Amino acid sequence: MEGVTASVDLATGRSRVSHPVELPVEELVATVEKAGCTAVLALPVPVPHQATFALPEAPPDDGSGRSR
Repeated sequence: MEGVTASVDLATGRSRVSHPVELPVEELVATVEKAGCTAVLALPVPVPHQATFALPEAPPDDGSGRSR
């Protein structure tokens, strides 16, 4: 299938598939099953909590050369 890549872990029998967003997952599963294998969707892997911090803006320079 165009735009689809897959890697298979032979020890576990699991694969990871990347596909274009416009390709329906049902079509991928049907293609795998047509090849004689089974396919089920895995639960998404949770993304570790990420935080974004913004630094406060510096006060405008008053021209004195002193830091505030």
